[in-house]
Amino acid sequence: MVSESFYRETFKLWADAEIQVTIEYIRADNGEVTTKEYTVGPDGKETYVDLAAPKMIIKVYGDGITMVDLQVMNLTSLDVTNCTSLTELYCERNKLTALDLTKNTSLEVLTCYENQITALDLSKNEMLTMLNCTDNQINTLDVTKCTSLVGLLCNNNKLITIDLSALMVLKTLYCNDNQLTELILPESNVITALNCENNQLTSLNVSSFVNLGGFSCKNNKLKSLDVSKNMAMTYFICSENQLSLSEIPAKKAEWTTYEYAPQQPVEITNDSNAGVDLSSEMSIGGQTTVCIWKTVDGTVLELDGDYTITNGVTRFLKSQPEPVYCEMTNASLPDLSGDNILKTTSVDVPFATTIDNATMQAIQVYVQGQRLFASLERAAQLSVFDISGREVLTTSVHAGQNILELSDKGIFIVRIVENGRAFTQKVMVK
Repeated sequence: MVSESFYRETFKLWADAEIQVTIEYIRADNGEVTTKEYTVGPDGKETYVDLAAPKMIIKVYGDGITMVDLQVMNLTSLDVTNCTSLTELYCERNKLTALDLTKNTSLEVLTCYENQITALDLSKNEMLTMLNCTDNQINTLDVTKCTSLVGLLCNNNKLITIDLSALMVLKTLYCNDNQLTELILPESNVITALNCENNQLTSLNVSSFVNLGGFSCKNNKLKSLDVSKNMAMTYFICSENQLSLSEIPAKKAEWTTYEYAPQQPVEITNDSNAGVDLSSEMSIGGQTTVCIWKTVDGTVLELDGDYTITNGVTRFLKSQPEPVYCEMTNASLPDLSGDNILKTTSVDVPFATTIDNATMQAIQVYVQGQRLFASLERAAQLSVFDISGREVLTTSVHAGQNILELSDKGIFIVRIVENGRAFTQKVMVK
């Protein structure tokens, strides 16, 4: 916002042809009126206002006024309903809380940014080509009738949703720093600049914007994003979303600006039988992803001791007293490292590795030759992992004696899950 010392002491008026204008300055304290006559034309007329005087109401009379410049004048109210020929209105950086434009049907340009406006009725402004209402307190904005809009700047407001589907000639859109959960974009190919960062968007379709040059969707809740058809793009920022390694668009040579780090944690679930499936993240850009599991207090878990990873699927071999999460790094996305390392959300590992004494004593696992014997009191899921963590066998086993054939020799980890509880044992096949 502008400090008091920088308020302008003049405003300007324009008309397509020379007209006579009468301006009344009405003092708010005693009602004293000062009247001045001016000739206004295409070159504009600069009018002096003494802001050191007590608060004033200014009334302008004149048919044919087409442009008004009232920027930075400490205005608290503005009535332009009688200016029916108005095509351009500049009233930014004041203290307006409302603005009635329903009579200004010829309006083409409106800049009213940095005020305190809570709502704008644009239903009668079908000629509008440029709207800048940035830095207000607007929570709803209906521009469905403004089909001539080429530029729309509505950032830094309180918008939750906005429908732009009718704006087929829109080229520039800045709707960042709102509270948007829904952004309905036009299916056109003319948009060249789009900034929707710092919102709460969960989906975004920009596939039709083949002329899009600059695009920032930073700090939303996007889990996927397709920019494969935006061939004109040179500026791209998608950081601080929920994009996993596999969903982050790969850098193109034309992108002079490319920011993808950090990202918010990737959501995961832990199934006691199926484990945590991160198989889609294991190979990115020809590079293998490194996964390290930790408890939320920072303790690093031991591969093959606490968990195994087979084809990107993590299965836990022991219960953990704290929730655990995975850190993923991949050489093809080097910025996701250090303080910006990509993490998953945390999950509980609730199995009891000893189950309980009675149940543990009822489970018998041993090897004879290359046969694995498993004796249980109840049906369960049995998995066998080699020492590298590779799953070599998984099957359902029944109550009683089960005999399974192992084709390889070496040290193996047998894991049995029964009713969400786990039992593990090392065996050696000679």
